[in-house]
Amino acid sequence: MKSLLDFFSNLASPAEAANDSHHSSAELRQAIRELSALNDRELSDMGLARSEIEYAVRHGRKGIDDDQRHVA
Repeated sequence: MKSLLDFFSNLASPAEAANDSHHSSAELRQAIRELSALNDRELSDMGLARSEIEYAVRHGRKGIDDDQRHVA
């Protein structure tokens, strides 16, 4: 779980997350696996639905990370 938290905390923006070379495809797959292992309540607490996991890992959470990208 620690690596998953690190992954999300290090995302600068959804656009950078999709194109960022320091996140290998293996790291993206690991984040997807870790999120998929969470129950629906835990995902909901993070602002995710199960169907949004892959998109969130690759691009950020719709409507949440989009807004934070413009704050910095």
